[in-house]
Amino acid sequence: MLEMFGAGTACVLSPISYIEYMGRGLDIPTTQQPDPLYKKFLKTLLEIQYGYIPDHPWAWQID
Repeated sequence: MLEMFGAGTACVLSPISYIEYMGRGLDIPTTQQPDPLYKKFLKTLLEIQYGYIPDHPWAWQID
C-alpha cells in the first residue's frame, strides 16, 4: 500500500501514515510519495467546496 487517507466534513482530507490492528503495525508512506494522490484529491475537493469548479453536481447553492 502506497497511500491511504480519510475524508470527512470537518477535516476535508487527512493522510494516514500508520495503522495498527491486533498488535501488528503497518507503515504507509502516504506523505512520502513524489506526487501523492491525496494532495490532488484534497485540491479538487476544496475547489468544489469554494465554488472554483462551477456547476459541480456535488455542490448545491442554498439561498
